[in-house]
Amino acid sequence: MTRFDSKWILATAILVLLFAFAFWQLSASPGSQTVKLATGETHGQFYALAQQLKPPLQKRLGSASSLSLVSTSGSIENFKQLQKGSVDLAIVQAGAVPMANTYTVAPLYLEFVHVIVRTESEISKVSDLNGKRIALGPDGSGSRQIADRILSYLDVQPGSLKMTNSHFSDLAKSRELDGAIVVAGIQHPGLQELLRSRKFKLIPIELADAIEMKDPHLRQVTIPKGLYCNSPQIPNDDLVTLASPAFLITNLSTDTEVIRSCLYSLHQDNLRIEFPNLITKDKASGWITTRLHAASQEYFFPYDQLGLAQSVMESIVALKELLLAIVAAFYLIWRWWKNKKEQAAIQQFSEQKEYLDVLLEKTLSIQLALASQSQQQLEEQFNSVTQFKVEVLRKFTDERLRNDSTFNTFTMQCDNLLNLIQLRIQSNSGNSRNDADQSPVT
Repeated sequence: MTRFDSKWILATAILVLLFAFAFWQLSASPGSQTVKLATGETHGQFYALAQQLKPPLQKRLGSASSLSLVSTSGSIENFKQLQKGSVDLAIVQAGAVPMANTYTVAPLYLEFVHVIVRTESEISKVSDLNGKRIALGPDGSGSRQIADRILSYLDVQPGSLKMTNSHFSDLAKSRELDGAIVVAGIQHPGLQELLRSRKFKLIPIELADAIEMKDPHLRQVTIPKGLYCNSPQIPNDDLVTLASPAFLITNLSTDTEVIRSCLYSLHQDNLRIEFPNLITKDKASGWITTRLHAASQEYFFPYDQLGLAQSVMESIVALKELLLAIVAAFYLIWRWWKNKKEQAAIQQFSEQKEYLDVLLEKTLSIQLALASQSQQQLEEQFNSVTQFKVEVLRKFTDERLRNDSTFNTFTMQCDNLLNLIQLRIQSNSGNSRNDADQSPVT
């Protein structure tokens, strides 16, 4: 290989490494994304809150993401867009949508039920609305759904009302309308403008506490005297009504970091200065009626994490106790097995010792009978004693038995008896040869 070829190979290798590093950097860096928030009508409070939320949230999302506000007709459309995946976040009125397959990020602010009638009207309670011309808002709107439910609770049939599809702002334009029911936050600009005209008044909702018990999304609240106007005061006294929170909702496909950024922007970036009716973090848990996103659960209920840790610790303790119980069980089983083994060894020791006594008796009997036995019998007895000794040495391996005096006596007895028999055999053999030598030759 020439020097020129080596340089080309080195240059190619360096270029490949550079391209690989660049590709890795590009693949590792997250691409820019647009986070879409479905709000509401541009003159409504959903949109107003979203506009206040946008700067701090955009700052937290950083340059890699951009926040886009999507104006809609309200809660129903927001919910549908979130279900389709057209948006990542949506503002909805609690109770206005089914909340299926969605997760609550946070309760935002309270939307009060305002029952508005003309100042000169003799209507003093909701049940007086039967047969009147009352603006409830467009069919399918969140405000309309809540109004219909309240009217039904109070036995006012929505079908008996007229001009119900009108918007509450039409009260200022048309003398035909007797009143309106609108569910809105107290900072709603159109609502404030209408009430400050001093041409309208608010009436209370009777049986509000009973309705609260029937409807999980509605709570009895009081609008303080003079909230909307001081002269004349509107309302002219503390007014009992109902309220429902507006929720920021999402689905599981939304990045958890986006959810955390929303929570921090709502509660840690002084947003309440611009939007004073924002539900504070410490009060949020009291208004949560639907399923929370995991990041929100962690944010609003941090002690649940301690509870989880406690549960884990309790599980560890329980596991430790279980392991101790298992060890104790194994120890008891081992002790039982050991006792059984010891008892078996004692039984075997006793049986072997008894058998040893029997063999010892046999060797003594053989020794006593040696004087009268023939040469062949002596050889048979020699073999028998040898077998006794071999059997005992092979089978009786227990150290306790081998250290026992009976075992030692037996082995010594066998050795002595074998020597004695051997001497007898040799003596008899010698006598037989002498007798043969002394026999006369014929």
